[in-house]
Amino acid sequence: MRLGLLLFITQRLFFEVESYTPIGRLTHSSVFVGNNLYFLGGQYGNGSISNEVFYLNLSQSFDVANPPWVDLTSTASIPFGSYFATVASNNVNNSLDIYLFGGVMIDIITQRDSFTSFVYKFNVNTSRWNVPSINGVTPKRRRKINGVIDDSGKIYIYGGVADLLVGSSTSQFFDDLIIFNTIDSLWSISSSSIIRASYSATLLTNGIIVYIGGHEDLDQIVDISKIVLYDTKSSTWTIKTAKLPNQMIDNRSAHTAVLAPNNKIIVFGGSKIANEIFSAKVSPDIIVLNTETEPFEWTTPTITSSIGTFPSLKGHTANLVGNYMIVAFGNITQPNAEPSETNSNIYLMDIRNFTWVNSFQFEPHADNSHQSNEKRVIAAAVIGVIVTVVVIIGAFLIYKWVRKSKSGEKFERPNPDDHSSRHNQGTISEEDRRLNVIEDGRPNDVVDDGRPNDIVDDGRPNDVVDDGRPNDVVDDGRPNDVVDDGRPNDVVDDGRPNDVVDDGRPNDVVEDGRPNDVVDDGRPNVVEDGRPNDVVEDGRPNVID
Repeated sequence: MRLGLLLFITQRLFFEVESYTPIGRLTHSSVFVGNNLYFLGGQYGNGSISNEVFYLNLSQSFDVANPPWVDLTSTASIPFGSYFATVASNNVNNSLDIYLFGGVMIDIITQRDSFTSFVYKFNVNTSRWNVPSINGVTPKRRRKINGVIDDSGKIYIYGGVADLLVGSSTSQFFDDLIIFNTIDSLWSISSSSIIRASYSATLLTNGIIVYIGGHEDLDQIVDISKIVLYDTKSSTWTIKTAKLPNQMIDNRSAHTAVLAPNNKIIVFGGSKIANEIFSAKVSPDIIVLNTETEPFEWTTPTITSSIGTFPSLKGHTANLVGNYMIVAFGNITQPNAEPSETNSNIYLMDIRNFTWVNSFQFEPHADNSHQSNEKRVIAAAVIGVIVTVVVIIGAFLIYKWVRKSKSGEKFERPNPDDHSSRHNQGTISEEDRRLNVIEDGRPNDVVDDGRPNDIVDDGRPNDVVDDGRPNDVVDDGRPNDVVDDGRPNDVVDDGRPNDVVDDGRPNDVVEDGRPNDVVDDGRPNVVEDGRPNDVVEDGRPNVID
C-alpha cells in the first residue's frame, strides 16, 4: 500500500496528466514563462467570460492535434472573468510573477462589472493572486491594450480605450504611456499625443518599442505604413513611414506581432473595416516588417502549409518560442461578413521557412530557470518521500525481526551456582570468550545455548555477573575499577601504575623486551599454533564456521 502511494505521488509530481481541452475563445491574454505558455481568461463564443488559467507545456515535443494542456483553474483562477486585458511577466529574484492589467473585469456569477484594481499579480510558484501595493497615480481603466517589459523590469502600456465595458459612459481613446516599475512598485504616466487602441507592441533589442496598426477611433484604422516608436532609453517618441511592397497589404487592428531573431517583426491576422463590416478578413495574413533597413520595410513572405487550409484570425494571441510562432484561439474572420465562429485550436508556424506545421519540436532555450527550480524542488520532495518510506520500512522490518527473535528465546533462569545445568556445554574459556568465537561455529552474537550474546548462561543480562551484582561490581562488592586491595584498577599491587609491570618497563613490553604484540616465541600476537588471532585453536574463522 505504501509503495502504491509512493508511485502515485511520484507520477503526480513528474508526469502531469494532460487531459484538459480548453474551449475556444478570443481577446484572452498569453505570456511565456519558463517552459510554459500561460493563457488567461478570454470571451467564449457564447459571450460569457472566462476566469481560467491554464498553460501549454513546451518542455516536450508534441503534435498540434494533441497539445499538452495543463489546467490550473481549480486552484489558480483569476478572481474575476477577464478579457481585452494585457499581461507581462517579470522574473525579478526568480519570483516569476505575471501581471494582468486593465481589460474588462466581470463577476463570474453575476456577469456584472467587478473592477477593484487596474492591476493584479499572479505568482507562478505559489499559484496565488493578489493586488500589489503601488505608489504613484493609478491609471484610468481601459481595454484593447498591449504591454511589453524591458530588462530593467519596467512594463510599458500604451493608449487603449475606455467605454461602457470598463465603466465609462462615453468612449475615450488614450494617448498616454503607462510605465509600471516592478522593482520600485511605482506608476508613472507620460503623454505621447498619438492615439492608439487594438495595436501590436514589440520591443526591439535596442530598447525601442514598435507600435503597429490599431485604430484611432471607432471607425478609423491606422495606416499600416505609419509606425510609432518609443525609445525606452531616451524616453522619446518618433513616427516612421515604412516602405510598402508592390503587393497591397491591408491596414489592420486586433492583430498580433512577434519579434524574430533578425529583428524582423512578423505580423499575423487582424481585421479591417470594409463595406460596413468592422471585422472583415485582412490580406495577406502574414506580413513582415524589417526594422534593420532605413526606412523600415514591409514584405510579404511566401507561406506554405503542411496542415492544409489555415484560417484567418482576429482577437487571437501569438507567441514566439524557439523557431515556432504559436497562434492560439481567436475569431475566424471572413472577407465579406462578421466572424461567426470561434477558433478552439492552436497553430504552429516555423518562422525559418514560413511554413505552418503539424508538430512542435522541443529545443532547450535560455529562459528555463523556472523549470530548473521546479524540477529541483520536485526532485528534493520525491527524494524526501523515498527516504522517509525506506526508513519507515527499515524500522518496521527491524522491529519485526526483534519481536521474532525475542519470541524464540527461552529465558530459563537456572541456579547460578549450579554449573552442571549450563546445557552440558562445559566451561567456556576466557580465551574463547575474548576471541568471541564459540566452539560450534555459530555467529558471535549467539552463545552456546543459542541465546543472544547479551544474555549469559544463567539467563541474566550480560551486565549482571553470577552473584547477581552489576558487572561493574566484583565479588567483593567494590566497583570494578577497584581491586581487592582497594586501590584503583589502574594500579597493581605494588602501587605502580597498571601500564608498568614489576620490572619497571611499560606494559606494552613483555619480559623479553619485545613489544607486547609479539609473544615470547617471536611470532605476531597470534595463538600458539601460528594462526592469525581471528582464528581460534580449531582453525575456524572468528565469525561463523
